[in-house]
Amino acid sequence: MNSGIRKVLIQLISESLSLDENNLVISDNTKLFEELGFDSISILNLLTSVENSFNLDFSQCKDIVGVFETIGSLHEYIERVVAL
Repeated sequence: MNSGIRKVLIQLISESLSLDENNLVISDNTKLFEELGFDSISILNLLTSVENSFNLDFSQCKDIVGVFETIGSLHEYIERVVAL
């Protein structure tokens, strides 16, 4: 996996949750809602930040819930779409 994407994602996650990114312990399997405490508002903030940071548009994504399930699933989606 691209470590640059991962670094940006961790920064965006910490900003969305108002947490210090140095204190976040995140693996590819970390669940955004259950483990990190995202709610509907904070996940929308993250979605918008990811769109802006990676020049993406999630409006065409058919499995948005699956993409935002874990840090790994989000990372894989970004890698796949950015590569196109």
